[in-house]
Amino acid sequence: MTSVLSVSRNKIMAYGGLSTPLAMIGYPIAIWLIPFYSEVTKFQLALLADLLLIARFTDVITDPLIGQWGDITKTRFGRRKPWIVLGVPLMIYSVYKLFIPGEDVTVTYFLIWMMLMYLGSTAIGIPYGAWGAEISPDYHQRSRVVSGREAFVLIGLLISALI
Repeated sequence: MTSVLSVSRNKIMAYGGLSTPLAMIGYPIAIWLIPFYSEVTKFQLALLADLLLIARFTDVITDPLIGQWGDITKTRFGRRKPWIVLGVPLMIYSVYKLFIPGEDVTVTYFLIWMMLMYLGSTAIGIPYGAWGAEISPDYHQRSRVVSGREAFVLIGLLISALI
């Protein structure tokens, strides 16, 4: 029987900590963005739903591509981290452009920034999930890692809801 090294709490916290700001960003996008655009731009809710569907459909293409590219990436920082580093500024800037749109907001503007936000989210989320699965070869240790990550998600959602 082989012994399995336990993943330290510090490592779980370091890995899981990224989930808190991601959840904090995800909450207002899911809850406030559509009412904001409906009120500010007077876009019909059905149109916004169609645009979200189109923007989200891009994940059909980008999710497997980012996953495959993450699998073959070779850097001194690992396979996953460079994608996360690329995705963070794209997602942050896209969220900024969505919530502070300026005066001339068009359907195209909304669609492009939603697509870019989802691309940034994919560039973070796909490698981040894969990275968690690679932290330990042991099933129980991976369960601890994922549980820790999800605890940080709940913290982020709570903070976002309180703000």
